[in-house]
Amino acid sequence: MAVAYLGEQELVEVDVQEFVTTFTLLYEEVGEIREVKLYKGLYDKDTKKWRKDTKQEESFYENISNLFGAFHEDELQESVGKKFPVYDSGQGWSSFWEPKSYAKFGAEMIGEMVTGVFKAFNVYETKTVIVVEVEGEDYVSNLNYGKWVESLQKSLLNPAQKERQLEKFQEKFGVPFHERESLIGKTVNGIVRKNPMDKNGKNPTWLELMKLPKRK
Repeated sequence: MAVAYLGEQELVEVDVQEFVTTFTLLYEEVGEIREVKLYKGLYDKDTKKWRKDTKQEESFYENISNLFGAFHEDELQESVGKKFPVYDSGQGWSSFWEPKSYAKFGAEMIGEMVTGVFKAFNVYETKTVIVVEVEGEDYVSNLNYGKWVESLQKSLLNPAQKERQLEKFQEKFGVPFHERESLIGKTVNGIVRKNPMDKNGKNPTWLELMKLPKRK
């Protein structure tokens, strides 16, 4: 899916944590919510903990000042009930700004092996988007655990499938799903596969990530 502008949506909740603030907006047109996250710190893959980062913190406060006219997290609740622009990335996450589109492999790459590094894990109700950087470009591999319901025009969570997928995640990458951030920065191989669902040639491939070598 391509990036889509959803218009201005009402902010209904702000959840402030030490390093991550989550903004929940009501997408009233379709009766859904969208979550936007702003980060105040960085996750350290070695210690498996969040840590303070001066540049990230400066960026956080600059963003909430520009977006909400707030100079501290305590002031963010004052924006509940107001409307803000929301973009759907097409990859299962939302943003206050128009996000960049992820790169896609062309049909000529089908069957080719690529090498990259884990960059991010964007977790949503029906899937996790695994972002992998390959030669300076960001690509994604989706871990799906939802089922598309045509009558509702939305994907719904399949709990049994999610359990199986998270088990496969640990088997493939050597860490339980809740420790996924520890993989960021690590090298991973992948194979470019043909997308059997592509009907118009706009999305001819998908990226299958390979099993990581076992830790010694």
